[in-house]
Amino acid sequence: MKQIIKNYINSIFNIEVEPKNIAFSLALGVFVGITVPMGFETISVIPLCLLFRANIYLAAGATLISNPFTILPLYYVTFNIGSIFTNQELNWNEIRYLIDSPSYSDILELGGNLLLTLALGNFIFAIILSSITYFTFFYLVKFYKEKKLTSTIKKDLL
Repeated sequence: MKQIIKNYINSIFNIEVEPKNIAFSLALGVFVGITVPMGFETISVIPLCLLFRANIYLAAGATLISNPFTILPLYYVTFNIGSIFTNQELNWNEIRYLIDSPSYSDILELGGNLLLTLALGNFIFAIILSSITYFTFFYLVKFYKEKKLTSTIKKDLL
């Protein structure tokens, strides 16, 4: 697993496109991964990539920010963010029941306010995290490519 992640990161840095395109593709994937319900991220990100000319592979990979291991902590954080703006209280008994037997009908039974709180929190958190992703990867990739170019020029001169 460690080697797979290392290969993926190396492939990000070695793509022959502008750093801003790499950063945008990753940020778009993070945004979709957080805002779109799990299972529909890839289907949703492909048309957006075509529309905005983003790298489909990078964006689809970045949607994996929401996965079976991260979804509960992610929803916890986003619900708390949304509750700041909606004053909706988190009822742990209802949430525990939902975790024990998840279904769309159970989610709908919790009410529109809960869904609004979660959706608002998802949207706000997605904006924050995708912005951080964009700027982080823009500067990392730019630095990496400049360093690689500098070392190549030094090799050529020697």
